[in-house]
Amino acid sequence: MRTEQKETFGRLLFYSQEANGTFLILETPLEYIVDSSRLAISFVSLLSAVLLVLGGIASFLVARKISRPIQEIDQVAQKLTQLDFSRRCQVRSKDEIGALGQSINIMADRLESNIGLLQQRNELLQKDLQREEETNRLRREFIANVSHDFKTPLSLISAYAETLKEDDNENPEAAQYCDIIVEQAGRMNAMVNQLLSLSRLESKMVTLRRTFFSINDLIYSVLTDCRILMEKNGIHCQPVLSKELYVEGDYQLTTNVITNLVENAIKYAANEKILRIYLEERGKVVRIWVFDTCDPVPEEVLRHLFDSFYKADKSRGLEKQSYGLGLAIVKAIAELHGCQYGVEQQSDGLSFWFELPKVDMDAQEEEPEDWEEPTEGDSQVAP
Repeated sequence: MRTEQKETFGRLLFYSQEANGTFLILETPLEYIVDSSRLAISFVSLLSAVLLVLGGIASFLVARKISRPIQEIDQVAQKLTQLDFSRRCQVRSKDEIGALGQSINIMADRLESNIGLLQQRNELLQKDLQREEETNRLRREFIANVSHDFKTPLSLISAYAETLKEDDNENPEAAQYCDIIVEQAGRMNAMVNQLLSLSRLESKMVTLRRTFFSINDLIYSVLTDCRILMEKNGIHCQPVLSKELYVEGDYQLTTNVITNLVENAIKYAANEKILRIYLEERGKVVRIWVFDTCDPVPEEVLRHLFDSFYKADKSRGLEKQSYGLGLAIVKAIAELHGCQYGVEQQSDGLSFWFELPKVDMDAQEEEPEDWEEPTEGDSQVAP
C-alpha cells in the first residue's frame, strides 16, 4: 500500500466585529501566500545577480577608463626617466587627469629641448677640452724640445766667454763684457733647467720615491742652504718648528717645493722683510706655511700666482731673476703627490702653503719593506 505525503497548508482567517454585532470575516489560503513569497524571493535573487553582474561590468569599464590614462602617463614618465622622448600622453578629457597628461607633455617637450641644447654644448665643450689638451701637449713638447736645444748653446756661450776673459786679461772692458755674458748665460741656463723640470712634472714623467722623513730637518736644511741669500737681501728668518713632525712624500721633490717657496719669499719680501716658516697639524696631514711680509696683493693676482710664466708686475724680471716658474713647479709637485696647496693673504703679507700626509712614527713598529732612505739624488727637479 503506497502512502503519498503532500504538503498541506491551512487558511489565514481575518475577522472583525462591527458596532451592530455583525462579524466581517476574510479568509485566504496560506498556500497562495507561500507561493507569492517564493516567487518574490526568486525574482529578487535573480534581479540582484543581474544587477551585481551589470555593476561589476560598469565598475570595470569605469575603472579602466580612469586607470588607462594614468597607466599611459606612467609609461610616458618611465620613458622620460630614460631620456626617451618618443612618446606623448593622449589627452582625451578635460578633467584633472587630462590636465596632468598635458603637463607631462609640456614637461617632455621642454626637457627634450633643454637636453638637446645641453648635448650640443657638451659636444662643443668636449671638442674644446680636446683642443686644449692637444694645445697643452704641444706646448709641453715645444718647451721640452726648445729647452733641451738651448742647453748646449748656452753651455758653449758660457765656456767661450770664460775662455775669452782668461785670454784677454789686458782689456778690462772686454773682461766686463765677458762677465755679463757669463752671468746672462747662467740665468738663461737656470730658466732652461726650470722649464725642463716643469715639463717633466706636467707630463708625469717623474716617478715619486715616497719615504718617511722629518719635515723639520728638511726645512732647516733648506734654510741653511739659503742663509747667504737671506743675509744678502736683509731677510729676517723666523722658523717656528717647536714639535718634530714626520711626513710621507718624495724627499727631493719636497725639498724643491720648500726651496722654491723660500726663494720666492726672499725675492719679494718687503717692508720688515720677515720670512716665517711654521707647521700646522690638520688631521691626517701636515700643512707647511711659508710667510713673507709684503704689500697687499689684488685678489685677481692671487688666483694666477701658480700659473706658468705669470708675473703680477710685468716690469719685474732681470733684477729679481724670476721667470714665473717657481710657483708653477710647486703646483706641479703638489699635484703629483695628490696634495693640496694654496696662498692666503694676511694683514701684513702672503702665506704660501702645501700639505703632506702625516706619519706617526711611534705607531710604526718596523720599517716597511719599500722603505728607502732619502738621498740628494732622488727625483731631482730644478728649484
